[in-house]
Amino acid sequence: MFTASAPDAAKSSRHSVFKNLADNNDLTAEAFKNFIAPMAYKTLYKGGSLGAGSHLWIVPALGESKWSRNLDWYCNFQMHRAHHYQPKTISEELATIIKDEEIPVENFVQSSKVPLLISCAHLLPTKMLVELPDTENCDDWCESAHRAWTQLGQPSLRIFLPKNISVNEFADLWPGKDSDRFDITLVPSHEDL
Repeated sequence: MFTASAPDAAKSSRHSVFKNLADNNDLTAEAFKNFIAPMAYKTLYKGGSLGAGSHLWIVPALGESKWSRNLDWYCNFQMHRAHHYQPKTISEELATIIKDEEIPVENFVQSSKVPLLISCAHLLPTKMLVELPDTENCDDWCESAHRAWTQLGQPSLRIFLPKNISVNEFADLWPGKDSDRFDITLVPSHEDL
């Protein structure tokens, strides 16, 4: 016979109260906050946010967060340099030879809209740092963060939130609703501290 553990029983109890409130049209914003099952995200503030504990850190674009600027300093300005990088161009003589000989050449176009992955195990207490651009649309930013995390194998995760996304908004927007079985830590923007 299966018996529910204490956390499962508490979740079930919250769910039944929430369902009763919804059925009776007595559901207010306060009731929703009190009875909805809590997300399994941990929140860190200034003191512990740069400590060890996660293999992947995700940060907003440099201009969108003081955390990003601080972390860029620790990473020897790798984010800043990546944004200002100008690739070398092929000389006209070489371009002519390539065209005449019909040699296939990959044209790598650098876009400011793609995430920047930095290996930083020797610089920070994490293995990887991903900078996500474009924080104007909160849904898109959270989706990009989830995609980057998933493509990197869903390691333990610390997300430094941009100015325009609060911890509660993030919990609502995060596409991985089953993330309670993963180690995900949130760090609010400096402006929220």
